Amino acid sequence: MEGEKNKMKGYKGFNPDWTCRDKQYRVGGTYEEETAEMCTSGMHFCEYPLAVLDYYPPIDSNMKLNKFAVVEADGVSPEKADETKRVCKKLKLQAELNLAGLAKAAVEYIREQTDSDNAKFATGYRSVSTNTGDQSVSTNTGYQSVSTNTGYQSVAKVEGFESIALATGYKSAAAASLGSWIILAEWMENKKGEYHIIDVKSARVDGDRIKPDTLYRLEKGEFVEASDE
Repeated sequence: MEGEKNKMKGYKGFNPDWTCRDKQYRVGGTYEEETAEMCTSGMHFCEYPLAVLDYYPPIDSNMKLNKFAVVEADGVSPEKADETKRVCKKLKLQAELNLAGLAKAAVEYIREQTDSDNAKFATGYRSVSTNTGDQSVSTNTGYQSVSTNTGYQSVAKVEGFESIALATGYKSAAAASLGSWIILAEWMENKKGEYHIIDVKSARVDGDRIKPDTLYRLEKGEFVEASDE
């Protein structure tokens, strides 16, 4: 097909059993189809990592975790849907990604697309706010956006729908709007006085178990409400 590109990086979602449109996949596998036409034939993927959540939410209707992977696409059609959806003839599943991995990939993707790496407050659609300072705050209000913070006693907040707040610093906290996700890390000090991550968990803000716009920390493997001070 005229206008096809050679290899390009992308992201793809799957059912919990690694199927997509009745086709079975596995990590490390390479798959080929004769034609690639948007929403008709070929294998579909997204350029923007978090866009896969439009097609495969983190949890399916049976409350099982869907799968995600970074892929290498070849024979890519020039067609594009929703600014990020692509279709190709050949697809290789390079590595599995969890929700945190998708969030980190989204940060890197947006950094590559923009001139500014240092914004601490962002409001745009599929935007990103990152921060690494101690006791700092990273806030984002854009739809399908990402807020990340890795500093000591830091905070990550998102207000946009289907967004992700990721806080991995020691005693850090995260808050998100209804329908979005929080990702937190728990640390422990060993006998040498060194701190190491012992657990990382994600949770959907469902309004019941996890309240919207409420800060949480991860303690003893559980999400607990945290002070916003």
